[in-house]
Amino acid sequence: MKKAKVISFTTAIVLILALCFNILACATPESEPTVPLPTVTGPIPVTTVSRPFNPAGSTDFESQGYVEEEYFISGKANEYELVAPDDTSNFGVKVRTPDLPYTTRMLVRRPANPKNFSGNVIVEWLNPSAGYDLATGWTCFHQHIMRNGDAWVGITCRGVTINALKKFDSERYKSLSFEKERAQAWDIFAQVGALLRSKNKSNPLRKFKVDYVYGHGYSQTGAMMITYINFFHPNAKLGNGKPIYDGYLPAAAGGPVYINDDLLKDPSDLGLGGFEPADPRRIIQPSGVPVVHMLTETEIAIPSPDFNGIPTRRPDSDTSPDLFRRYEIAGACHFNKYGIDWGAPRSQQAQVLGGACPWCCDGTFSDIPEHFMFDGCLANLEQWVQEGTLPPKADRIQVENDIIVRDEFGNAKDGLRSPYVDVPIKTYKPMSTPCPNCEPIALCFSCSPWCVILGNMAPFDETQLKQLYGNHDSYVAKFNAAADKMFQDGFVTQADLEMMKTEVAESDVLR
Repeated sequence: MKKAKVISFTTAIVLILALCFNILACATPESEPTVPLPTVTGPIPVTTVSRPFNPAGSTDFESQGYVEEEYFISGKANEYELVAPDDTSNFGVKVRTPDLPYTTRMLVRRPANPKNFSGNVIVEWLNPSAGYDLATGWTCFHQHIMRNGDAWVGITCRGVTINALKKFDSERYKSLSFEKERAQAWDIFAQVGALLRSKNKSNPLRKFKVDYVYGHGYSQTGAMMITYINFFHPNAKLGNGKPIYDGYLPAAAGGPVYINDDLLKDPSDLGLGGFEPADPRRIIQPSGVPVVHMLTETEIAIPSPDFNGIPTRRPDSDTSPDLFRRYEIAGACHFNKYGIDWGAPRSQQAQVLGGACPWCCDGTFSDIPEHFMFDGCLANLEQWVQEGTLPPKADRIQVENDIIVRDEFGNAKDGLRSPYVDVPIKTYKPMSTPCPNCEPIALCFSCSPWCVILGNMAPFDETQLKQLYGNHDSYVAKFNAAADKMFQDGFVTQADLEMMKTEVAESDVLR
C-alpha cells in the first residue's frame, strides 16, 4: 500500500508538471499583467532635511498602525489620439507618439503589519488643481481605509505639480519629469496597477497579498478617471484577460477630460472639454467591472458645460458588463472645510505657492461631513466586487430647468439622503462667492473663479431650532432615527453611523 501511494503521488506530480509546462502556463502566471511595469526607486529616505510633500498632512495615520513610504517610478508611456474623432459611438484610441519617458512619484500608505492588510488597494491620481498635490481620495476615504486595513496609493500626475514638488524640495524631486503634460497619465495608471498586482521584487506591496485594486479620482482627476474607464480600461488587462482594476470610484466630476494635451493652453490649464455636452463619450460606459460615480450638489448646480453633471446622467445597472451606480449627494459640495483641514499643511502650501491659501470667499464654508457618504460608497464598491452584493440605489437630485429644486429649508430635494438634510440645522449651499478684495495666489482655491466650487452654509438661528426640535434630546432622537434609516438603506457603514451619533450627541445644538 505504501509503495502504491508513492507511485500514485509521483505520477500526479509528473502530470501536474506536464500540464504546467504546456503553453508555458507556469512560466507566465495568468495573473501577471500584459502592460510593462515601471522601474521603482525607493522608498526614498526621510531625513531631517528631506521629507515628502504631504498632500493630506492633517490626518493621523501613524497612531492607527499605518506607515507612509514615497517611491519614484520611471518608464515609458504613450500619447494617444482618438481613432475616429467625429464618430461619437467610437471609443477607440490609437498611439500618436510612443514611448515617452517619465519619472514621477508614488505615495503608499499601508498597514505596518501585513497581517492587518485587507487585500484591497485604492489607487488615486493626486489632484493637481490647486497647483500642488491634493490627496482628495485619502481625505474622502481615510477613516474607512484604516478601519478596514486597506492600502492607499497616490500618484503625482501633472507637470504643474511636479514643478511644485521641485519648489518644495529641488534636490529630492530633481529627477521627476513628464515628456507630455497629461497625455502620459493613462499608461502610468495602468502600469502602477499592474505593478501592485505583480510579484515583482520592486512592488512596494510585494509582502502583502493584494487581492483587489480600485481606481479613484476626484474633481479634475475624477474626470480623468471617467476618461480612463471609457477609453483605456478595455485594454488594461492581466495575462488571463481579466482587468488590472477591479472597480472604479470617480467622484465630483460631471464628465471626462480629453485624452491628450491638445486642449491644454498652458501647464496650469485643466484641459476640460473636448466633447460636446450631448456627446455619449462623456457618459460612463459599461466596463465589465463595478463603477460607482459620486457627485456633489456643486456638479449639478455649476453652470459650466464642462463641469455640469446633468447631461451625463444615466440609469443604474446590475447587468454585466454594465455594473453601475450613480449617487448625487444632497447637501454635499465639491470642496468643504474638511478638504481644507485635512489637506496639505499650510506651511508646505506656502513653500510651493509663495503663501498659504487665504480661502477668501464670502460666508461660512460648509462643514457637512460628506466623507461618511464616501466611506459608505467605497465599502459598497468593495462588497460589490468581492461578494457580488448589489449596492443600494438612490434618486437623482431633483432639478427643474437644470436648477436644483429646494425644500422649505433651502436644501436640495431627493438625491442620496442623510440626516444632515433630513433633520437639518443648516442650509447647505454648493457654491460660494468671492470676497470683494481677494489677492490671487497661483491656482489657489481662495480666489474669484475657485469660490464657485467651495460649499457654503447658513446655520439656523436658535428660534428656528426650537420651533423644529424643542430641545437637544429631541433633535438627537430625530437625527438618530434618520441615521438608522440611512444605515438600514445601506448608505453608511456601522462605524460611521456610530461616529455620526456620537458627534451629534456631543454637539451644542439647543444646549
